[in-house]
Amino acid sequence: MEIFLDEANDKALSYRSDDVHYRVNYENRQSVDAGDSFRFFSATDFLKDDSGNITGYIVEAGLLWSERHENDAIMGFELQINDAGADGRRAGTLNIFDKDGTAWSNPSGMGEIILKGRDSSGTYKGMLNYMIKYVESINPEAYVNSEILTEPLEKARAILQDPKAAQEEIDEAEANLRKVVADLSDGGDEFVKVQDLPKNDSLPDPFTFWGGERVETLADWQRRAEEIRRLYQYYMYGVMPDPAVETVGYRIDNNQMTITVEKDGRKASFPAMIQLPDREKTAMPEGGYPVIFVFGWLPQAAYANERGYAVITLNPQYVAADSLPRTGAFYELYPYGNIWTEQTGVLMAWAWGISKIIDALEAGAGMDLSINPVYSLVTGVSRWGKAAAVAGAFDRRIKVTVPACSGAGGMASFRYTSEGKVYDYSSLGVMEPYTMTANEPLSSLQSSAEKHWFNDNFLQFKEAGYLPFDQHLLAALCADEGRYLFITGSYLHEDWTNPPGMWVTYLAAREVFDFLGIRDHIAIYLHKEGHMITDEDLVYLLDYCDHHFYGKDVESDLSALTKSLYLEPQNYDPFFDAYLKD
Repeated sequence: MEIFLDEANDKALSYRSDDVHYRVNYENRQSVDAGDSFRFFSATDFLKDDSGNITGYIVEAGLLWSERHENDAIMGFELQINDAGADGRRAGTLNIFDKDGTAWSNPSGMGEIILKGRDSSGTYKGMLNYMIKYVESINPEAYVNSEILTEPLEKARAILQDPKAAQEEIDEAEANLRKVVADLSDGGDEFVKVQDLPKNDSLPDPFTFWGGERVETLADWQRRAEEIRRLYQYYMYGVMPDPAVETVGYRIDNNQMTITVEKDGRKASFPAMIQLPDREKTAMPEGGYPVIFVFGWLPQAAYANERGYAVITLNPQYVAADSLPRTGAFYELYPYGNIWTEQTGVLMAWAWGISKIIDALEAGAGMDLSINPVYSLVTGVSRWGKAAAVAGAFDRRIKVTVPACSGAGGMASFRYTSEGKVYDYSSLGVMEPYTMTANEPLSSLQSSAEKHWFNDNFLQFKEAGYLPFDQHLLAALCADEGRYLFITGSYLHEDWTNPPGMWVTYLAAREVFDFLGIRDHIAIYLHKEGHMITDEDLVYLLDYCDHHFYGKDVESDLSALTKSLYLEPQNYDPFFDAYLKD
Protein backbone atom coordinates (compact mmCIF):
# COMPACT_ATOMS: atom_id res chain seq x y z
CA MET A 1 0.00 0.00 0.00
CA GLU A 2 1.22 3.51 -0.84
CA ILE A 3 0.06 6.71 0.84
CA PHE A 4 0.56 10.15 -0.71
CA LEU A 5 -0.17 13.47 1.02
CA ASP A 6 0.03 17.09 -0.17
CA GLU A 7 -0.45 18.69 3.23
CA ALA A 8 -0.50 22.29 1.96
CA ASN A 9 -2.69 21.25 -0.99
CA ASP A 10 -0.60 23.53 -3.21
CA LYS A 11 -0.72 21.04 -6.09
CA ALA A 12 2.95 21.44 -7.02
CA LEU A 13 4.21 19.55 -10.04
CA SER A 14 6.89 17.78 -8.01
CA TYR A 15 7.33 16.86 -4.38
CA ARG A 16 8.06 19.72 -1.99
CA SER A 17 8.67 19.84 1.75
CA ASP A 18 4.93 19.51 2.53
CA ASP A 19 4.48 16.43 0.33
CA VAL A 20 5.02 12.85 1.50
CA HIS A 21 4.96 9.41 -0.10
CA TYR A 22 5.09 6.33 2.12
CA ARG A 23 4.91 2.66 1.30
CA VAL A 24 4.26 -0.45 3.40
CA ASN A 25 3.96 -4.09 2.32
CA TYR A 26 2.02 -6.99 3.80
CA GLU A 27 4.97 -7.86 6.05
CA ASN A 28 4.88 -4.32 7.49
CA ARG A 29 8.14 -3.34 5.80
CA GLN A 30 8.12 0.40 5.26
CA SER A 31 9.91 2.53 2.68
CA VAL A 32 9.87 6.23 1.99
CA ASP A 33 10.04 8.07 -1.33
CA ALA A 34 9.38 11.53 0.11
CA GLY A 35 8.89 12.87 3.60
CA ASP A 36 10.03 12.19 7.12
CA SER A 37 9.85 8.50 8.01
CA PHE A 38 9.08 9.33 11.64
CA ARG A 39 5.63 10.64 10.68
CA PHE A 40 4.50 7.25 9.38
CA PHE A 41 3.13 4.40 11.51
CA SER A 42 1.77 1.07 10.32
CA ALA A 43 0.76 -2.43 11.34
CA THR A 44 -0.22 -5.41 9.18
CA ASP A 45 -1.76 -8.86 9.61
CA PHE A 46 -3.04 -11.68 7.44
CA LEU A 47 -6.72 -12.37 6.80
CA LYS A 48 -7.69 -16.05 7.09
CA ASP A 49 -10.77 -18.12 6.40
CA ASP A 50 -12.35 -20.56 8.85
CA SER A 51 -9.83 -23.22 7.80
CA GLY A 52 -6.86 -21.01 8.52
CA ASN A 53 -6.01 -20.37 4.88
CA ILE A 54 -4.61 -16.95 4.10
CA THR A 55 -7.04 -15.00 1.95
CA GLY A 56 -5.47 -11.57 2.08
CA TYR A 57 -4.00 -9.04 4.45
CA ILE A 58 -4.98 -5.92 6.30
CA VAL A 59 -2.99 -2.74 6.80
CA GLU A 60 -3.50 -0.09 9.45
CA ALA A 61 -1.55 3.10 8.87
CA GLY A 62 -1.25 6.42 10.65
CA LEU A 63 0.22 9.65 9.36
CA LEU A 64 1.18 12.64 11.48
CA TRP A 65 0.65 16.16 10.19
CA SER A 66 3.65 18.46 10.21
CA GLU A 67 1.56 20.93 12.21
CA ARG A 68 -1.74 21.00 14.02
CA HIS A 69 -4.77 21.41 11.74
CA GLU A 70 -8.35 22.44 12.41
CA ASN A 71 -11.56 20.96 11.08
CA ASP A 72 -12.38 21.64 7.41
CA ALA A 73 -8.72 21.82 6.38
CA ILE A 74 -8.32 20.43 2.84
CA MET A 75 -5.30 18.37 1.82
CA GLY A 76 -4.21 16.55 -1.30
CA PHE A 77 -4.40 12.79 -0.79
CA GLU A 78 -3.96 9.55 -2.70
CA LEU A 79 -4.09 5.91 -1.65
CA GLN A 80 -2.70 3.20 -3.94
CA ILE A 81 -2.85 -0.55 -3.49
CA ASN A 82 -0.33 -2.63 -5.44
CA ASP A 83 -0.92 -6.19 -6.53
CA ALA A 84 2.04 -8.50 -7.20
CA GLY A 85 2.34 -11.55 -9.39
CA ALA A 86 3.94 -14.86 -8.43
CA ASP A 87 7.39 -13.45 -9.17
CA GLY A 88 6.91 -10.66 -6.64
CA ARG A 89 6.77 -7.91 -9.25
CA ARG A 90 4.02 -5.33 -9.30
CA ALA A 91 1.29 -6.54 -11.61
CA GLY A 92 -1.37 -3.89 -11.10
CA THR A 93 -2.55 -1.01 -8.97
CA LEU A 94 -5.77 0.36 -7.58
CA ASN A 95 -6.00 4.09 -6.90
CA ILE A 96 -8.66 6.15 -5.19
CA PHE A 97 -8.25 9.37 -7.18
CA ASP A 98 -5.22 9.21 -9.48
CA LYS A 99 -6.42 8.40 -12.99
CA ASP A 100 -3.14 8.54 -14.91
CA GLY A 101 -0.66 7.04 -12.42
CA THR A 102 1.40 10.19 -11.88
CA ALA A 103 0.82 10.96 -8.19
CA TRP A 104 4.12 9.26 -7.29
CA SER A 105 5.98 12.12 -8.99
CA ASN A 106 3.34 14.84 -9.36
CA PRO A 107 1.32 15.87 -6.28
CA SER A 108 -1.14 17.78 -8.46
CA GLY A 109 -2.49 14.38 -9.55
CA MET A 110 -3.80 13.62 -6.05
CA GLY A 111 -7.41 13.97 -4.97
CA GLU A 112 -8.51 15.84 -1.85
CA ILE A 113 -9.62 15.03 1.67
CA ILE A 114 -11.39 17.31 4.16
CA LEU A 115 -10.60 16.94 7.86
CA LYS A 116 -13.71 16.49 9.99
CA GLY A 117 -14.72 15.48 13.48
CA ARG A 118 -11.82 16.62 15.65
CA ASP A 119 -12.76 17.60 19.20
CA SER A 120 -10.95 20.91 19.69
CA SER A 121 -11.23 20.56 23.46
CA GLY A 122 -9.12 17.40 23.54
CA THR A 123 -5.36 16.99 23.77
CA TYR A 124 -3.02 16.46 20.84
CA LYS A 125 -0.10 14.04 21.16
CA GLY A 126 0.84 13.72 17.52
CA MET A 127 4.07 15.74 17.61
CA LEU A 128 5.13 14.16 20.91
CA ASN A 129 4.64 10.76 19.29
CA TYR A 130 6.73 11.95 16.35
CA MET A 131 9.57 13.17 18.58
CA ILE A 132 9.62 9.92 20.56
CA LYS A 133 9.87 7.89 17.35
CA TYR A 134 12.59 10.21 16.07
CA VAL A 135 14.66 10.03 19.26
CA GLU A 136 14.29 6.25 19.41
CA SER A 137 15.77 6.08 15.92
CA ILE A 138 18.90 8.02 16.87
CA ASN A 139 22.07 5.96 16.90
CA PRO A 140 23.70 6.82 20.25
CA GLU A 141 27.13 5.87 18.89
CA ALA A 142 26.90 8.74 16.40
CA TYR A 143 27.11 11.35 19.17
CA VAL A 144 29.63 12.03 21.89
CA ASN A 145 26.95 13.03 24.46
CA SER A 146 24.00 10.78 23.62
CA GLU A 147 23.36 10.08 27.32
CA ILE A 148 21.42 13.36 27.51
CA LEU A 149 18.55 11.67 25.65
CA THR A 150 17.74 9.02 28.27
CA GLU A 151 15.81 10.91 30.94
CA PRO A 152 13.68 13.16 28.67
CA LEU A 153 12.80 10.17 26.50
CA GLU A 154 11.60 8.11 29.49
CA LYS A 155 9.44 11.00 30.72
CA ALA A 156 8.00 11.58 27.24
CA ARG A 157 7.02 7.91 26.91
CA ALA A 158 5.22 8.05 30.23
CA ILE A 159 3.26 11.16 29.24
CA LEU A 160 2.34 9.65 25.88
CA GLN A 161 0.79 6.66 27.67
CA ASP A 162 -0.98 8.79 30.30
CA PRO A 163 -4.61 9.42 29.16
CA LYS A 164 -4.93 12.19 31.76
CA ALA A 165 -1.86 14.16 30.66
CA ALA A 166 -2.63 17.85 30.18
CA GLN A 167 -1.72 19.62 26.94
CA GLU A 168 0.86 21.69 28.82
CA GLU A 169 2.63 18.48 29.96
CA ILE A 170 2.53 17.07 26.45
CA ASP A 171 3.96 20.24 24.93
CA GLU A 172 6.67 20.47 27.59
CA ALA A 173 7.75 16.85 27.03
CA GLU A 174 7.97 17.50 23.29
CA ALA A 175 9.96 20.69 23.85
CA ASN A 176 12.39 18.89 26.16
CA LEU A 177 13.03 16.23 23.54
CA ARG A 178 13.65 18.88 20.90
CA LYS A 179 16.11 20.65 23.22
CA VAL A 180 18.24 17.59 23.92
CA VAL A 181 18.26 16.67 20.23
CA ALA A 182 19.52 20.17 19.47
CA ASP A 183 22.24 19.75 22.12
CA LEU A 184 23.62 16.53 20.61
CA SER A 185 27.17 16.78 19.31
CA ASP A 186 28.68 14.59 16.57
CA GLY A 187 32.12 16.06 17.11
CA GLY A 188 31.89 18.25 14.02
CA ASP A 189 31.94 21.40 16.06
CA GLU A 190 33.24 23.58 13.21
CA PHE A 191 29.92 23.06 11.42
CA VAL A 192 26.46 24.38 12.17
CA LYS A 193 23.92 21.64 12.81
CA VAL A 194 21.48 21.04 10.00
CA GLN A 195 18.51 22.14 12.11
CA ASP A 196 20.27 25.40 13.00
CA LEU A 197 21.26 26.46 9.49
CA PRO A 198 19.65 29.70 8.27
CA LYS A 199 17.38 29.59 5.25
CA ASN A 200 18.68 31.27 2.11
CA ASP A 201 16.58 31.09 -1.04
CA SER A 202 19.24 32.91 -3.07
CA LEU A 203 22.26 31.18 -4.59
CA PRO A 204 25.05 31.22 -1.96
CA ASP A 205 27.84 33.65 -2.77
CA PRO A 206 31.03 31.81 -3.79
CA PHE A 207 33.09 34.80 -2.67
CA THR A 208 31.88 34.91 0.94
CA PHE A 209 33.39 32.60 3.54
CA TRP A 210 31.05 30.91 5.98
CA GLY A 211 32.07 33.42 8.65
CA GLY A 212 31.34 36.41 6.42
CA GLU A 213 34.89 37.24 5.24
CA ARG A 214 35.17 38.20 1.57
CA VAL A 215 37.35 36.52 -1.04
CA GLU A 216 39.75 39.14 -2.39
CA THR A 217 42.76 37.23 -3.73
CA LEU A 218 43.69 33.97 -5.40
CA ALA A 219 44.94 32.66 -2.05
CA ASP A 220 41.57 33.60 -0.52
CA TRP A 221 39.77 31.60 -3.21
CA GLN A 222 41.93 28.56 -2.60
CA ARG A 223 41.00 28.72 1.09
CA ARG A 224 37.34 29.23 0.21
CA ALA A 225 37.46 26.24 -2.16
CA GLU A 226 38.76 24.04 0.65
CA GLU A 227 35.99 25.35 2.91
CA ILE A 228 33.41 24.42 0.25
CA ARG A 229 34.90 20.94 -0.02
CA ARG A 230 34.57 20.51 3.76
CA LEU A 231 30.96 21.70 3.64
CA TYR A 232 30.08 19.18 0.94
CA GLN A 233 31.78 16.38 2.87
CA TYR A 234 29.94 17.18 6.10
CA TYR A 235 26.49 18.03 4.74
CA MET A 236 26.10 15.96 1.56
CA TYR A 237 28.52 13.56 -0.10
CA GLY A 238 30.51 12.30 2.85
CA VAL A 239 34.22 12.06 3.38
CA MET A 240 36.86 11.59 0.68
CA PRO A 241 39.53 9.43 2.37
CA ASP A 242 43.08 10.62 2.87
CA PRO A 243 45.19 8.95 0.15
CA ALA A 244 48.27 9.17 2.37
CA VAL A 245 47.04 6.15 4.38
CA GLU A 246 46.63 3.99 1.27
CA THR A 247 48.96 1.94 -0.91
CA VAL A 248 47.82 1.48 -4.51
CA GLY A 249 48.98 -1.27 -6.85
CA TYR A 250 47.85 -2.50 -10.25
CA ARG A 251 47.98 -5.42 -12.64
CA ILE A 252 47.34 -5.24 -16.38
CA ASP A 253 45.93 -8.25 -18.24
CA ASN A 254 45.23 -7.50 -21.90
CA ASN A 255 42.47 -4.86 -21.85
CA GLN A 256 41.80 -5.00 -18.11
CA MET A 257 43.60 -3.27 -15.30
CA THR A 258 42.97 -4.44 -11.75
CA ILE A 259 43.50 -1.81 -9.05
CA THR A 260 44.40 -3.00 -5.56
CA VAL A 261 44.26 -0.65 -2.59
CA GLU A 262 45.70 -1.55 0.79
CA LYS A 263 44.91 0.25 4.03
CA ASP A 264 45.61 -0.80 7.61
CA GLY A 265 46.33 -4.38 6.57
CA ARG A 266 43.15 -4.74 4.51
CA LYS A 267 43.06 -5.04 0.73
CA ALA A 268 40.35 -4.44 -1.83
CA SER A 269 40.46 -4.64 -5.62
CA PHE A 270 38.33 -3.60 -8.57
CA PRO A 271 38.76 -3.84 -12.36
CA ALA A 272 38.75 -1.18 -15.07
CA MET A 273 38.56 -1.79 -18.82
CA ILE A 274 41.11 -0.20 -21.17
CA GLN A 275 40.64 0.85 -24.80
CA LEU A 276 43.70 2.35 -26.46
CA PRO A 277 44.24 4.14 -29.76
CA ASP A 278 45.94 2.23 -32.55
CA ARG A 279 49.46 3.69 -32.61
CA GLU A 280 49.84 2.78 -36.27
CA LYS A 281 46.85 4.94 -37.16
CA THR A 282 46.85 7.64 -34.49
CA ALA A 283 50.01 9.47 -33.52
CA MET A 284 50.79 9.55 -29.81
CA PRO A 285 51.46 12.98 -28.28
CA GLU A 286 54.64 13.45 -26.32
CA GLY A 287 54.18 11.87 -22.91
CA GLY A 288 51.37 9.55 -23.94
CA TYR A 289 47.74 9.62 -25.01
CA PRO A 290 45.20 11.71 -23.10
CA VAL A 291 42.65 9.55 -21.30
CA ILE A 292 38.90 9.65 -20.71
CA PHE A 293 37.75 8.01 -17.48
CA VAL A 294 34.17 6.80 -17.94
CA PHE A 295 31.64 5.75 -15.32
CA GLY A 296 29.53 2.97 -16.81
CA TRP A 297 30.15 3.06 -20.55
CA LEU A 298 30.85 5.33 -23.49
CA PRO A 299 29.23 4.14 -26.76
CA GLN A 300 31.63 6.28 -28.79
CA ALA A 301 34.82 4.83 -27.26
CA ALA A 302 36.07 3.70 -30.68
CA TYR A 303 35.64 7.24 -32.03
CA ALA A 304 37.53 8.63 -29.02
CA ASN A 305 40.37 6.19 -29.78
CA GLU A 306 40.41 7.34 -33.41
CA ARG A 307 40.74 10.91 -32.12
CA GLY A 308 43.76 9.88 -30.05
CA TYR A 309 42.13 9.48 -26.63
CA ALA A 310 42.48 6.37 -24.49
CA VAL A 311 39.32 5.29 -22.68
CA ILE A 312 39.31 3.65 -19.25
CA THR A 313 35.88 2.45 -18.20
CA LEU A 314 34.94 1.84 -14.59
CA ASN A 315 31.97 -0.30 -13.66
CA PRO A 316 30.97 1.58 -10.49
CA GLN A 317 29.32 -1.51 -8.98
CA TYR A 318 32.74 -3.01 -8.24
CA VAL A 319 33.76 0.07 -6.27
CA ALA A 320 30.44 0.58 -4.47
CA ALA A 321 27.13 -1.16 -5.11
CA ASP A 322 24.30 1.20 -6.02
CA SER A 323 22.27 0.19 -2.97
CA LEU A 324 21.77 1.03 0.68
CA PRO A 325 23.83 -1.84 2.18
CA ARG A 326 26.91 -0.01 0.80
CA THR A 327 29.09 -2.89 -0.32
CA GLY A 328 32.02 -3.05 -2.73
CA ALA A 329 35.75 -2.40 -2.69
CA PHE A 330 35.46 1.05 -1.15
CA TYR A 331 33.36 -0.10 1.80
CA GLU A 332 35.65 -3.06 2.42
CA LEU A 333 38.29 -0.49 3.31
CA TYR A 334 36.01 2.23 4.70
CA PRO A 335 32.88 0.68 6.24
CA TYR A 336 30.00 3.11 6.60
CA GLY A 337 30.13 4.17 10.23
CA ASN A 338 28.14 5.92 12.92
CA ILE A 339 29.83 9.32 12.94
CA TRP A 340 30.10 11.73 10.05
CA THR A 341 33.84 11.24 9.62
CA GLU A 342 33.14 7.57 8.87
CA GLN A 343 30.31 8.19 6.42
CA THR A 344 30.97 8.31 2.69
CA GLY A 345 28.06 8.20 0.25
CA VAL A 346 28.16 6.11 -2.89
CA LEU A 347 28.76 9.09 -5.21
CA MET A 348 31.92 10.00 -3.33
CA ALA A 349 32.94 6.32 -3.23
CA TRP A 350 32.63 6.14 -7.01
CA ALA A 351 34.72 9.32 -7.30
CA TRP A 352 37.36 7.67 -5.11
CA GLY A 353 37.52 4.84 -7.63
CA ILE A 354 38.59 7.27 -10.37
CA SER A 355 41.24 8.73 -8.05
CA LYS A 356 42.69 5.27 -7.47
CA ILE A 357 42.93 4.67 -11.22
CA ILE A 358 44.89 7.92 -11.49
CA ASP A 359 47.11 6.73 -8.64
CA ALA A 360 47.82 3.54 -10.60
CA LEU A 361 48.59 5.44 -13.80
CA GLU A 362 50.98 7.70 -11.91
CA ALA A 363 52.59 4.65 -10.27
CA GLY A 364 53.61 3.18 -13.63
CA ALA A 365 50.49 2.00 -15.43
CA GLY A 366 50.48 5.19 -17.46
CA MET A 367 53.92 4.43 -18.85
CA ASP A 368 52.97 0.79 -19.44
CA LEU A 369 49.89 1.83 -21.41
CA SER A 370 51.32 4.94 -23.10
CA ILE A 371 48.75 7.08 -21.27
CA ASN A 372 49.51 10.52 -19.90
CA PRO A 373 47.31 11.00 -16.79
CA VAL A 374 48.08 14.72 -16.76
CA TYR A 375 45.64 15.03 -19.66
CA SER A 376 42.61 13.32 -18.16
CA LEU A 377 38.85 13.69 -18.49
CA VAL A 378 36.13 12.15 -16.34
CA THR A 379 32.56 11.67 -17.49
CA GLY A 380 29.36 9.77 -16.81
CA VAL A 381 25.62 10.08 -17.44
CA SER A 382 22.80 10.57 -14.93
CA ARG A 383 23.84 9.29 -11.47
CA TRP A 384 27.27 8.65 -12.94
CA GLY A 385 27.23 12.25 -14.16
CA LYS A 386 26.77 13.27 -10.54
CA ALA A 387 29.73 11.08 -9.63
CA ALA A 388 31.82 12.67 -12.39
CA ALA A 389 31.03 16.12 -10.96
CA VAL A 390 32.09 14.97 -7.48
CA ALA A 391 35.28 13.37 -8.83
CA GLY A 392 36.33 16.56 -10.58
CA ALA A 393 35.54 18.68 -7.55
CA PHE A 394 37.63 16.56 -5.18
CA ASP A 395 40.58 15.43 -7.29
CA ARG A 396 42.44 18.37 -8.79
CA ARG A 397 44.50 16.02 -10.96
CA ILE A 398 41.47 15.60 -13.25
CA LYS A 399 41.94 18.11 -16.04
CA VAL A 400 38.43 18.14 -17.58
CA THR A 401 35.26 17.28 -15.68
CA VAL A 402 32.30 16.33 -17.91
CA PRO A 403 29.04 15.68 -15.99
CA ALA A 404 26.31 14.61 -18.45
CA CYS A 405 22.57 14.83 -17.75
CA SER A 406 23.50 14.93 -14.06
CA GLY A 407 20.47 16.81 -12.69
CA ALA A 408 19.84 17.28 -8.97
CA GLY A 409 22.86 16.40 -6.86
CA GLY A 410 25.00 16.98 -9.94
CA MET A 411 25.01 20.18 -11.99
CA ALA A 412 21.36 21.28 -11.62
CA SER A 413 20.72 24.10 -9.21
CA PHE A 414 18.68 23.11 -6.18
CA ARG A 415 17.23 26.60 -5.82
CA TYR A 416 16.29 27.26 -9.45
CA THR A 417 13.34 25.17 -10.58
CA SER A 418 11.99 25.23 -14.11
CA GLU A 419 8.90 23.07 -13.69
CA GLY A 420 5.79 24.79 -14.98
CA LYS A 421 7.78 27.23 -17.11
CA VAL A 422 7.01 27.36 -20.83
CA TYR A 423 9.81 27.37 -23.41
CA ASP A 424 10.02 28.06 -27.12
CA TYR A 425 12.02 25.20 -28.65
CA SER A 426 10.98 25.93 -32.24
CA SER A 427 14.64 26.11 -33.27
CA LEU A 428 14.81 22.42 -32.31
CA GLY A 429 11.83 21.61 -34.53
CA VAL A 430 9.33 21.61 -31.65
CA MET A 431 6.61 23.97 -32.85
CA GLU A 432 4.30 23.77 -29.84
CA PRO A 433 5.21 25.56 -26.59
CA TYR A 434 7.12 23.19 -24.33
CA THR A 435 5.91 23.15 -20.73
CA MET A 436 8.53 21.85 -18.32
CA THR A 437 7.21 19.08 -16.10
CA ALA A 438 8.64 18.02 -12.74
CA ASN A 439 12.28 18.58 -11.80
CA GLU A 440 13.80 16.04 -9.42
CA PRO A 441 13.24 17.44 -5.92
CA LEU A 442 15.40 17.18 -2.83
CA SER A 443 13.05 14.56 -1.38
CA SER A 444 13.73 12.22 -4.29
CA LEU A 445 17.46 12.26 -3.53
CA GLN A 446 16.57 11.40 0.07
CA SER A 447 14.24 8.56 -0.88
CA SER A 448 14.87 4.88 -0.27
CA ALA A 449 16.04 4.51 -3.88
CA GLU A 450 18.74 7.21 -3.79
CA LYS A 451 19.67 8.17 -0.24
CA HIS A 452 22.69 5.84 -0.21
CA TRP A 453 24.39 8.25 -2.63
CA PHE A 454 24.81 10.68 0.27
CA ASN A 455 25.69 10.76 3.95
CA ASP A 456 23.28 10.83 6.88
CA ASN A 457 23.46 14.60 7.40
CA PHE A 458 22.06 15.23 3.93
CA LEU A 459 18.92 13.30 4.82
CA GLN A 460 18.07 15.84 7.53
CA PHE A 461 17.44 18.74 5.13
CA LYS A 462 13.75 19.53 4.67
CA GLU A 463 14.15 22.24 2.04
CA ALA A 464 16.90 23.13 -0.40
CA GLY A 465 16.99 26.68 0.95
CA TYR A 466 18.75 25.45 4.07
CA LEU A 467 21.66 23.91 2.18
CA PRO A 468 24.81 25.98 2.84
CA PHE A 469 25.75 25.60 -0.82
CA ASP A 470 24.24 25.09 -4.24
CA GLN A 471 25.69 23.22 -7.17
CA HIS A 472 27.42 26.20 -8.76
CA LEU A 473 29.82 25.88 -5.81
CA LEU A 474 30.51 22.24 -6.70
CA ALA A 475 31.13 23.37 -10.29
CA ALA A 476 33.43 26.13 -9.06
CA LEU A 477 35.68 23.56 -7.41
CA CYS A 478 36.88 22.70 -10.94
CA ALA A 479 38.07 26.29 -11.42
CA ASP A 480 41.86 26.07 -11.50
CA GLU A 481 44.57 27.12 -13.90
CA GLY A 482 44.93 24.21 -16.31
CA ARG A 483 41.57 22.63 -15.38
CA TYR A 484 38.21 22.71 -17.15
CA LEU A 485 34.51 22.02 -16.65
CA PHE A 486 32.29 20.90 -19.55
CA ILE A 487 28.60 20.51 -18.64
CA THR A 488 26.27 18.67 -21.00
CA GLY A 489 22.60 17.74 -20.97
CA SER A 490 19.42 17.66 -23.05
CA TYR A 491 16.66 20.17 -23.76
CA LEU A 492 13.84 17.73 -24.51
CA HIS A 493 12.27 15.08 -22.29
CA GLU A 494 14.88 15.62 -19.59
CA ASP A 495 12.70 17.80 -17.36
CA TRP A 496 13.62 15.65 -14.33
CA THR A 497 17.27 16.77 -14.75
CA ASN A 498 16.23 20.46 -14.90
CA PRO A 499 18.26 21.66 -17.93
CA PRO A 500 17.56 25.35 -17.18
CA GLY A 501 18.86 24.67 -13.67
CA MET A 502 22.11 23.35 -15.16
CA TRP A 503 22.33 26.53 -17.25
CA VAL A 504 22.00 28.55 -14.02
CA THR A 505 24.80 26.52 -12.45
CA TYR A 506 26.98 27.28 -15.47
CA LEU A 507 26.27 31.02 -15.25
CA ALA A 508 26.81 31.25 -11.49
CA ALA A 509 29.99 29.13 -11.52
CA ARG A 510 31.39 31.13 -14.42
CA GLU A 511 31.81 34.07 -12.05
CA VAL A 512 34.54 32.13 -10.25
CA PHE A 513 36.27 31.25 -13.52
CA ASP A 514 36.06 34.97 -14.41
CA PHE A 515 37.59 35.92 -11.08
CA LEU A 516 40.51 33.61 -11.84
CA GLY A 517 40.86 34.96 -15.39
CA ILE A 518 39.97 31.65 -17.03
CA ARG A 519 36.44 32.18 -18.41
CA ASP A 520 37.08 29.88 -21.37
CA HIS A 521 37.78 27.01 -18.95
CA ILE A 522 34.05 26.45 -18.37
CA ALA A 523 31.71 25.27 -21.12
CA ILE A 524 28.16 24.02 -21.54
CA TYR A 525 26.48 22.21 -24.39
CA LEU A 526 22.84 21.13 -24.30
CA HIS A 527 21.85 18.78 -27.10
CA LYS A 528 18.34 18.36 -28.47
CA GLU A 529 17.35 15.14 -26.76
CA GLY A 530 18.63 11.95 -25.19
CA HIS A 531 19.70 10.94 -21.70
CA MET A 532 23.22 10.28 -22.92
CA ILE A 533 26.45 11.67 -24.25
CA THR A 534 25.57 12.12 -27.91
CA ASP A 535 27.95 11.90 -30.87
CA GLU A 536 27.61 15.66 -31.20
CA ASP A 537 28.55 16.16 -27.54
CA LEU A 538 31.70 14.12 -27.98
CA VAL A 539 32.81 15.98 -31.11
CA TYR A 540 32.47 19.29 -29.28
CA LEU A 541 34.21 17.88 -26.20
CA LEU A 542 37.22 16.46 -28.01
CA ASP A 543 37.57 19.58 -30.16
CA TYR A 544 37.44 21.65 -26.96
CA CYS A 545 40.15 19.47 -25.40
CA ASP A 546 42.34 19.41 -28.52
CA HIS A 547 42.21 23.20 -28.60
CA HIS A 548 43.05 23.66 -24.91
CA PHE A 549 45.47 20.75 -24.53
CA TYR A 550 47.48 21.11 -27.73
CA GLY A 551 46.46 24.44 -29.27
CA LYS A 552 44.99 22.71 -32.30
CA ASP A 553 42.73 24.40 -34.81
CA VAL A 554 39.36 22.64 -34.66
CA GLU A 555 36.26 22.57 -36.83
CA SER A 556 33.73 23.13 -34.05
CA ASP A 557 32.57 26.64 -33.20
CA LEU A 558 33.68 26.69 -29.56
CA SER A 559 31.72 29.89 -28.93
CA ALA A 560 28.61 27.65 -29.01
CA LEU A 561 29.81 26.29 -25.66
CA THR A 562 28.91 29.58 -23.95
CA LYS A 563 25.28 29.76 -25.09
CA SER A 564 21.90 28.14 -24.70
CA LEU A 565 18.32 28.58 -25.89
CA TYR A 566 17.58 30.15 -22.52
CA LEU A 567 19.27 33.32 -23.75
CA GLU A 568 16.62 33.78 -26.43
CA PRO A 569 14.18 36.59 -25.53
CA GLN A 570 11.16 34.28 -25.44
CA ASN A 571 12.95 31.95 -22.97
CA TYR A 572 14.90 34.52 -20.96
CA ASP A 573 14.44 34.69 -17.20
CA PRO A 574 15.39 37.97 -15.45
CA PHE A 575 16.98 35.72 -12.82
CA PHE A 576 19.90 35.45 -15.25
CA ASP A 577 20.56 39.20 -15.13
CA ALA A 578 22.87 38.98 -12.12
CA TYR A 579 25.19 36.64 -14.04
CA LEU A 580 25.12 38.37 -17.45
CA LYS A 581 26.60 41.73 -16.65
CA ASP A 582 28.77 41.90 -19.79
